[in-house]
Amino acid sequence: QKRENAINVAALVAINTTISAASSAIVCTTFSRIRTGMYNLTKTLNAVLAGLVSVTAGCAYMEPWGALLTGSMGSVAYLLGSNGIHALKIDDPLEVFSVHGVAGIWGLLAAGIFATSGNVKQVHGEDVTTSAVSSGAQVGYQVIGILLISAWTSFAAISSFLLLKMLNMLRVTEDEEKRGLDFAVHGKAYVPSLAIRRSQRSQSKASMSKPDRKHVSFLDCPRDSRHPHDRLEKPGACRYGPGLEGKRSRSDSNDSNQGHGVSGAVETPAIVDLNNRIHQTDTAISTIIRNKKPLGGYYVPKNISRLHRIDTI
Repeated sequence: QKRENAINVAALVAINTTISAASSAIVCTTFSRIRTGMYNLTKTLNAVLAGLVSVTAGCAYMEPWGALLTGSMGSVAYLLGSNGIHALKIDDPLEVFSVHGVAGIWGLLAAGIFATSGNVKQVHGEDVTTSAVSSGAQVGYQVIGILLISAWTSFAAISSFLLLKMLNMLRVTEDEEKRGLDFAVHGKAYVPSLAIRRSQRSQSKASMSKPDRKHVSFLDCPRDSRHPHDRLEKPGACRYGPGLEGKRSRSDSNDSNQGHGVSGAVETPAIVDLNNRIHQTDTAISTIIRNKKPLGGYYVPKNISRLHRIDTI
């Protein structure tokens, strides 16, 4: 009988633990999607932990439906705790208090709310008294437990932190804080800091040979590198795709050839006609900019560059 009870308890614990974690993740993911329009993976993973924390106290005493509600409410408790910590501007980047503190408190209450007399006897034997569970008094006992655990944890933590502060060991040095403890303790930064990543990105951009965006004409870009909505020329119209690095714009060629096109270019009648149309369009754009009239439903930006001549077809 005891062996059979042990197997049943182990199976119930496994089922309740899985259900609670899954339901917490689903609730948090759905809430994030509704509120922000995106799926927040970090919140979802923390919600999985919150579900596990919530069901720990009562995983052997509640039915699967109780584990479902425990995990779902554990996700809500975690989100409320996370928002509260942020509102109070308390530094908790890993959201440890929200996951283990707030969700843990809810888990202790849930153990008293959803525990059943049958499961209590299955765990502790038929001789155990279950009157507190059946009468609801167990919830009061759980509250007392929460208060005692909170008091002991606060006393132990505050005492330890005050002692470390007196010994000047509570905080790391400012240099170590900026470089990161991974580098200070282990000699290597596991994840580069934001400042390092920005510096590397800036150096990478500086090392790449790209044309001056001020002199890049939309007409100089290959068709497959143009923005689909860039019907007018403007700075940076190219996407700078593969093969465009180091490309010299035709505007530079025009400047170097006194507006007569690239060396050796022949202005055919088709080119002359197209250049005349460009000139007319350029004049119309200038008029629109001066009068601040919308073009096609959009206002033309004031810093729009001039259209360049077509040299070749």
